[in-house]
Amino acid sequence: GKDQPGVVQVVGTVRENGKCASGYTVYVFGTVRGERQMPISISRTNELGIFEVTVTSAGDYRFSIGEQQVAQTVFQRHVAEGSRVELSFDMPTGIVKGRVLQAGGAPSAKHSISLTLQDAPSETREFGELRLVQTDSSGDFEATNLAPGRYRLRATGSGSSFGKPGHAHEVQRDIVVLDGETTEVLVQLQHQAILEGTLLDADGHPAPGIRIAAFDANGEPHRVWTDEFTDANGNFRLLGVPSGTITVRATTHDGLEATVEVQALAGETHWVELQLP
Repeated sequence: GKDQPGVVQVVGTVRENGKCASGYTVYVFGTVRGERQMPISISRTNELGIFEVTVTSAGDYRFSIGEQQVAQTVFQRHVAEGSRVELSFDMPTGIVKGRVLQAGGAPSAKHSISLTLQDAPSETREFGELRLVQTDSSGDFEATNLAPGRYRLRATGSGSSFGKPGHAHEVQRDIVVLDGETTEVLVQLQHQAILEGTLLDADGHPAPGIRIAAFDANGEPHRVWTDEFTDANGNFRLLGVPSGTITVRATTHDGLEATVEVQALAGETHWVELQLP
């Protein structure tokens, strides 16, 4: 059949360290970002690192490329007019590797580690902004094909499927990644603090079903991707809280907020009370 007007066939080549990158998945998105945005086209590189996708017109696109969905690198590319356009992509070569230790010093196996660009939201699930890895039996992990930049590392604690019971969520910031270099980190988990409390409405009655979140002194949420809510009696319990100055915030669906600050100590349970305006 005849080619559709404006449609462009993109033939791309992916290389890693100068070699053909075979078996890599390629997602093509528009320039408008969004967590649940569907890709325009999907392909996979062959043994020569070559893939083919089709876009509806010339313009700017985001090509998200990686071996796994949780290990993607995003490239901004302009697709010129024409029925067939060739593009090339060189995967970044930054690496972050390290070890996770439990509070007692033992290696933390099968521990979930996330790496996000530091200027991205902590809760991002955007392709290319989030990298997920898991520690091996020795507590070691490695994340490859990272673009240069500053990253935030999060190790899960209590309350997560891949966290360690009794441990706090650990966040490290300002992890510098350079192309062609390996950055090594040590993640030393700490015993958790627990925050228990109650939320009251403006009239002093229990406020059920209200979102509760905790933030450290840097404004980092103590948990991401899951929400905590008050129960039918307005009570809540937060696990995996790190030591230090913690801000607890209640937020209603219409934007009302109540906050309280607490000095959390490892191994202790703290009671807090909040009241909505």
